[in-house]
Amino acid sequence: MRYSQNKSIGRVGNMKIYKDVFVSEKKIIDVFCNMCGQKIEKVNNDTFCDYFHAIKEWGYFSDMDTKKHSFDLCQNCYKKLISQFEISVTEENQKNEGLND
Repeated sequence: MRYSQNKSIGRVGNMKIYKDVFVSEKKIIDVFCNMCGQKIEKVNNDTFCDYFHAIKEWGYFSDMDTKKHSFDLCQNCYKKLISQFEISVTEENQKNEGLND
């Protein structure tokens, strides 16, 4: 086998020949709140304002066994939802690790 002169293939060392490969990836371009239908705002091209994302895989002892639900809520709808709870959510402040106090 002879070494190819193809420009997209590069030879490194004596034992291996490498080829550049481009892989397609999925990128989230928009997120909508499932409760109010509003688009979650973007901070920049790649970052959204924070929102609540939930995934639930239902299992045995459920009338929704084998179903998987997922949804997104904007911050306002999340606040509305949790304000209806009989027992409040547990809330803790996150520590910023690596910062000097």
